[in-house]
Amino acid sequence: MEEFRSDEEILQFAMAKEVAAHQLYADLARQMDNATMRLLFENFAKEELRHKAALELEVMKRGLVVPAAIDVDDLDQTDVMLAIDPELGVDYKNALILAINKEAKSFRLYVELAAIVKDKQSRETLLSLAQEEAKHKLRFEIEYGAATKGK
Repeated sequence: MEEFRSDEEILQFAMAKEVAAHQLYADLARQMDNATMRLLFENFAKEELRHKAALELEVMKRGLVVPAAIDVDDLDQTDVMLAIDPELGVDYKNALILAINKEAKSFRLYVELAAIVKDKQSRETLLSLAQEEAKHKLRFEIEYGAATKGK
């Protein structure tokens, strides 16, 4: 885990992760041929933007300015991408596996960040986001179960 000098750095780091998650789901949505599958990933992309907004609110409560833009190219997404077999490409089932792994990592990240943030309200926000990521993981696991039954 990165070393953070302040709660603000923790919140900004979390915002950057949400921007990257939004981009991931938007990219996956574009790769889906089936409209229902595309919509699932589009909805999750929107959900990640709502998470970012919750984190931005925490920053603003501190009287700070939210960064104008976050460069997702600076974030390392390889730990998520390793779950996909490059020879198979990103079909729906592989996209779901990728999403399950991403949400599990996000859950752990938010729990770890909540443990080190000093501000009580920020801790509650991070724990709430951890809970949201756990729900996302479960939704993807349910969808994966349904997708594998119909092989």
